[in-house]
Amino acid sequence: MRLRSKLTPTQFWLLSFLGVNLILILLQIYKQSVFVKTAYAQQRLERERDTLRQQRARQIAALHTQQAYQQVQQFALTQLGMQPIKLTQIHKLEIADEA
Repeated sequence: MRLRSKLTPTQFWLLSFLGVNLILILLQIYKQSVFVKTAYAQQRLERERDTLRQQRARQIAALHTQQAYQQVQQFALTQLGMQPIKLTQIHKLEIADEA
């Protein structure tokens, strides 16, 4: 209360007004900095999400390519050296019941 006794009421209210305005300005600056940080984080997460979506699409396309009958047949013929089977090569096996 000593400070108030040395100041006139007008000076006291003027200093109080300036102090409150200074605090409000600092809070506004803080709010803006939080907003900017959040915006940058959101942009980073959106870029990461887009990258992951593109990667998922590429992997699904690769999976569909690998599952395609023509690709499987081509891989079996070229990489594994397999031959197509002919009907004359199929034999029926008789299994006797041992009951």
